[in-house]
Amino acid sequence: MTRKEYDIVIVGAGAAGVSAAISASNGENSVLLVEKNNRIGGMATKNEVGTICGLYFNDTSTDFKYNVDGFTTNFVENIQKLSDSTPVMNSLDLKFLPYSISKFESYCEEILKENNIEVLKNAAVIHVQKNENEIHAIQLEINSSMVELKVKTIIDASGINIVSSLAGDKLTPVSFQQIKTHVFTISNIDFVSEENLAFILLLKSKGSIDVSVVPGSFSHKKVSLKLNFNLLLEDEKVRQRIEATFTLLKSNIQGFANAKIDSIADETGVRIGGRAIGKYTLTEKD
Repeated sequence: MTRKEYDIVIVGAGAAGVSAAISASNGENSVLLVEKNNRIGGMATKNEVGTICGLYFNDTSTDFKYNVDGFTTNFVENIQKLSDSTPVMNSLDLKFLPYSISKFESYCEEILKENNIEVLKNAAVIHVQKNENEIHAIQLEINSSMVELKVKTIIDASGINIVSSLAGDKLTPVSFQQIKTHVFTISNIDFVSEENLAFILLLKSKGSIDVSVVPGSFSHKKVSLKLNFNLLLEDEKVRQRIEATFTLLKSNIQGFANAKIDSIADETGVRIGGRAIGKYTLTEKD
């Protein structure tokens, strides 16, 4: 990394950060995309969410009409094609698109490269320098080294308002804590359908097994499951809980008798947090 001054720095290389970087690169701006982890894609890859929601109009028709157009539509259609996936409407009329974790990540990498966007991974924003009400520089920690960048514009796509928090800006209070989930994928299962498996797990979740199916992940005797819990656990304790849950599944449900764990997501999924209070707050009427 040679440049130390950028017109636009985007923090967070999830779907929002990737789209912001591509939009910002359309002019003559120098653009840097900063990601604290070693992977591109944010929650879509590190947390293995597995579905993209909010793409389609929420109605009871069997049509999948996009809510948005432009970059988002093009992005999603390419993800759908690469994942060999089709949109799904569940029993609650929720419409979403299942996707391949690896294809999502590789496609993000590909389009960033095509647009000549500089990406800095394993870089955590640790300090924000303000001049009155304007941010003019940020400090990054990269492999235990500190780097300072001068910035003209900074876009916070971290999902946790890291820039606003470090800048001392006010955040909205969190009215409730969403249940945290950790995804793991198992293979060699024996169930008739995803619906059949989901129903069995729903019955068992009233007892000692609190897992649910990642919608659209059931395929070729393989499925991704979400383990639900209220506390934010250390990585080792999460793995222990997943292994204990898997043991319960194998011993209590016939369809898991010969199953094995294929993978465990890198991070726990946490969605709800305080939001920066800006110049205007959208109302329900808006």
